[in-house]
This record gives sequence, C-alpha cells and structure tokens, in this order.
Amino acid sequence: MTQQAMTALVVLVPAADPVVERPRLALDAGRSLGVPAHVTVLFPFMPLDQISHSVDADLTALFAAVPAFDASFDAIGWFGSAVVYVRPEPAARFSDLTARIVGRWPDWPPYEGRFDPPVPHLTIGDNGDAVALAAAAREVEAALPISCRVSSVALFRGTDDADSWQHVRDFALGSSGVA
Repeated sequence: MTQQAMTALVVLVPAADPVVERPRLALDAGRSLGVPAHVTVLFPFMPLDQISHSVDADLTALFAAVPAFDASFDAIGWFGSAVVYVRPEPAARFSDLTARIVGRWPDWPPYEGRFDPPVPHLTIGDNGDAVALAAAAREVEAALPISCRVSSVALFRGTDDADSWQHVRDFALGSSGVA
C-alpha cells in the first residue's frame, strides 16, 4: 500500500550541513527521510495535489511580503532529554512565517497542534540515547555560531520511507530586508 505524500514548508540552512550532517545521519529521523538541515516553518502542510495554482500564488505572495533576513544559530537547546537542536535567532522571524501561513490556512496547524506554540529549531538529533545526544550537542556547539541569509522558504514532499523527501520548489522572501 502506497502512503499519501505529505508536504512541509522549511527554511533550508545549507551553512549548517557541514556542522550537523554527521550527528544528524545517526540521530535525526528527518535526515534519514532525505531532508537537509532546516528550520521547519510548517509541517504538515496540505498534500501536494491540493496545492493548486491559487494556493501556489497565495504562498508566493505571502512569502514575498516578508523581507529576507539574516539568522544566526549560536546556542544548543533541548526539548526534554529526547531532542537536541540549535536555536535560530531571531526566532521570532521564523515564528512569524509560521503564523502567516496558519493565519491563511488555519486547517493546517503546526505539528497538527501538538506543540503550542511551536519553537523554531534546527534538529541535531531526536533518535538516540541520552549519551549520544549529549555528545552530538557538544560536537555541534563547538562549531557554533552558524550564520545564514534567509531568503526563501522551500516546499518539500515525501512519506515516512527512507530518502523519500524531495525538494519541490522555493518561495522567495521579499528583497527589501535588512540584516
């Protein structure tokens, strides 16, 4: 039986890949699905076959109205003792992207409403024992900070199968942003 593909809107952070790739390969379920280093803006989003030309146009306009911005990843965070991540700053800019999408499509709450409010983060590991997660946290922390320009939001699609997630397209943020 074929699984229905899901979609996600994410900010890709290629500058983080060299720092987090090794621990993510071992400890992050999202990495095993094929998703590169990222901050989730909204997951799950509507199935790809429901993203009509109208929805695509609305997403394009929504993101174009948000100025591009600079972000820094300079501290480790934890959700309990099971998930270790890198905190983005300014976190509020990522939260604003999520709020704008949910304001337009309230039937698609972040993480199906399980976390309120969702905390912007770049996962290092969510699939390992405490010792391995702590070692990964120390490894990544030693390489911080990571800086990047956030100029787009990517649409990905995939299933729970290994390496099934694929980059569908990018939505550009506005170009008038300041650092």
